[in-house]
Amino acid sequence: MQPEDAENQTPKQSPSEFLTMGLVDKFALKVVVGVQFVLTVWASMGGWIDSGYVYMNSIILITGLMAIMMPESPESVFMMLIFEILSILMDIIFLGIYFPRIQCVEVNCSTMKFGAGMCILNLLLKPVAIYLLFREYNRRGGDYGDLNFPNPTVRGYENIDQSLPTNNQVEEAHPPTSIDKPYTPLPQ
Repeated sequence: MQPEDAENQTPKQSPSEFLTMGLVDKFALKVVVGVQFVLTVWASMGGWIDSGYVYMNSIILITGLMAIMMPESPESVFMMLIFEILSILMDIIFLGIYFPRIQCVEVNCSTMKFGAGMCILNLLLKPVAIYLLFREYNRRGGDYGDLNFPNPTVRGYENIDQSLPTNNQVEEAHPPTSIDKPYTPLPQ
């Protein structure tokens, strides 16, 4: 094998290395928003769940679209990440209250079961979505150390009531000893 051929070959990558490449990161946010949209529509079929579920997921979708439209902003991804985390608790509450019971009188039972199954699938996929959103947040430069909470120890201003420390070793300014062209003011 010649040396120039060895340089032109790309090394083989494992599937885990492929996941950490930019290709998955490039489409992760769009996939999260797309899957969230489809599962929300399917979960709302059958009329078994309250409209609050649709409103909550619509807010998540709107923040996701905002994050797609502003590709350099970490704030929009952070907002979607927070809404996604809160929606896990809300999904559990919605499933606990509105899960279809045995009796199916008004609507087709299979449609209600399908909607409930999609709601459960949406709930199970939310940790994966949160992981992908967290990676996107880090990629956009978000600081995950403090999660954007204000730090009370960092002061952004200077107290003007306190006197400044003086330094007695300050040089005095002296005029130059030789001037080629002295300054002459303009006539008024």
